[in-house]
Amino acid sequence: MGDMEMKDRFRIICYRLRGGNYYIHDNQTGERESLHTTDPKRASELLRLDSLYTSECHQGALESLKIKI
Repeated sequence: MGDMEMKDRFRIICYRLRGGNYYIHDNQTGERESLHTTDPKRASELLRLDSLYTSECHQGALESLKIKI
């Protein structure tokens, strides 16, 4: 992972122009992906779960979480 810690790599952004949906933003790559929620608590939960899972496989985490939404 380098010098960037997991908690600093990802952040949550709310785009009000996109219906108030929350997105996860990867500070390392600049990529963003919708969390498909307008609830800030749910977005924080998804970020926390994704951060835990990212140490093994980033791509699978968001996909598996989206299935549960």
